[in-house]
Amino acid sequence: RAEEEGDEEAAEMLTTDGRILELEPMVRDSIVTELPFQPLCRPDCPGLCPTCGIRMEDAEEGHSHEVIDPRFAALAKLFEEAEDSAEGDA
Repeated sequence: RAEEEGDEEAAEMLTTDGRILELEPMVRDSIVTELPFQPLCRPDCPGLCPTCGIRMEDAEEGHSHEVIDPRFAALAKLFEEAEDSAEGDA
C-alpha cells in the first residue's frame, strides 16, 4: 500500500511474501555498513596505492602518480608542447 501512495522509504522497510518476512535487504545493508571502508591486512597497514596497487609499505618515500583530470588532458598536452618548443628554441 505504501508503494501505491508513493512512499518508497516505507515500502522498503518490511516486505512480506504471504507469511514470510523478507529480512535479507535489511540484514545485507546492516552488514555492509559495518564493513571497513578500506580493508587492510592489519590495523597499522598503510594500504595499497590506488593507482598501481603496490603495497605502500614497500613503496619509496613520497610514492605518487600524476593523475590528470581527463577534462584537462588536452590542455596538459598543449603545455607539454609549449615546453618542448621553448626548450628547442633555447
